[in-house]
Amino acid sequence: MGTGILLCAVGAGLWLSRPPTPIASTTVLWAMPKGEPISHIAFGERDEVWAAQGRDGRLQVVNLSREKAEGPRFSIGNHKPAGLAIRNSTAVIAAVPDSPPKGPVTIWDGRAGQLFRLYSDPTHVHESPKIIRLANDGRRLAVQWFAGPLEVWDLETGARLMNLPDSGTRAVTFGNQGQWIAAGGGQAVRVWRISDPPELIHETTLGGASVVELAFAPDDSAIAAATHQGVWLWDLQQTPDAPRLLVNAEHGANQIALGANGNPLVWRASGEIYVYQEGRRSLCLERPKAEKYYERVEIIQLQLSPDGRSIAGLSTDDSVVIWMLPTNTGPTL
Repeated sequence: MGTGILLCAVGAGLWLSRPPTPIASTTVLWAMPKGEPISHIAFGERDEVWAAQGRDGRLQVVNLSREKAEGPRFSIGNHKPAGLAIRNSTAVIAAVPDSPPKGPVTIWDGRAGQLFRLYSDPTHVHESPKIIRLANDGRRLAVQWFAGPLEVWDLETGARLMNLPDSGTRAVTFGNQGQWIAAGGGQAVRVWRISDPPELIHETTLGGASVVELAFAPDDSAIAAATHQGVWLWDLQQTPDAPRLLVNAEHGANQIALGANGNPLVWRASGEIYVYQEGRRSLCLERPKAEKYYERVEIIQLQLSPDGRSIAGLSTDDSVVIWMLPTNTGPTL
């Protein structure tokens, strides 16, 4: 990519950054067959990129890095995919009703093409969930129902681990050590120990910012928050009472990921991917040109590899862009 100045449009504003080091490499992966809709991506073993793809209620899990199908095509009926996690080379897919918009959450084994869990609204209103989140290892599921509580389930045993009354939750993420879950609503972010009853561990407010998405660091020492105001970093060990606004984004951030010791901090805004760097500068990652010159291709989903060296971005043209980062990209908490 080189080290020239990059300009990335974010709504009416511009981000300007001169990256201190180039991106090591950029790779583009395509759906199999090319053009088939991809709903979700996830990193598997050896930083390989997996995808859930298909149409008309039929799905297939594909290892895009190997260009290999990892299971049969199977039907999820009137549901649509809502999450993908890779566990020991097994693909766990969460799905929610598509039409009509009411019914249970279903959990599928993507390699076997089989349903293995089903969760219904505990209030018996039979609404679809407002939020659904799989843990990165595919072992737990969080569901925030529209008219009910935030529930956490163990997908291996089927047991409910936590039941938390709704408090305006808009974003949920699991810690990576298996003990915590963070929930954000309005300006508030709370970290709970997953237990029955739940135990509140940390609580803060983000100074006028409305929470959109949350992400834990791999060791659960910090939380990054994408908000309508920008990007916040909350160090749970050093400054648990003082989250910091790192990047003030005119049109906010939509999705976020955080590496070890805050290295790297990655977010998505207005169809672009940004990496926060030392010295509080943000690098906008260049994306390969669209196949048709008149198309505007946007990134609609991002994933950060477990080692923090690779970023995967799912594009509106059903391609997946992989950026390999240099080892010194990002801040240190």
